[in-house]
Amino acid sequence: MENHARSNILYGVFATIVLVLIGSFAYHFIEGWGWVDSAYFAATTLTTVGFGDFHPTHDLSKIFTIFYVFAGISVVFYTVTKAGAYSVEHRLRFHGLLHKKEKKK
Repeated sequence: MENHARSNILYGVFATIVLVLIGSFAYHFIEGWGWVDSAYFAATTLTTVGFGDFHPTHDLSKIFTIFYVFAGISVVFYTVTKAGAYSVEHRLRFHGLLHKKEKKK
């Protein structure tokens, strides 16, 4: 079970990295921003930080951002949830609290 949980987290991290790269390419070519600015905007958008220092100005990038946010937030939420569940399970197992529950099954 532990390997399955780790692989879920790794899939989520990989998907997040891929989404940041996709966003970086899209904003670089649609908006004409530099690579660093594009990656910065893509990452702050996925994490919902949104400082407001950059924003899409072209209609195509606005439409892309709508879908990018829905996909990105879902993937980031999945990854954070799986990592949190793994952390809690690991701590419970470490302290022996989960072991009693597993014996009853």
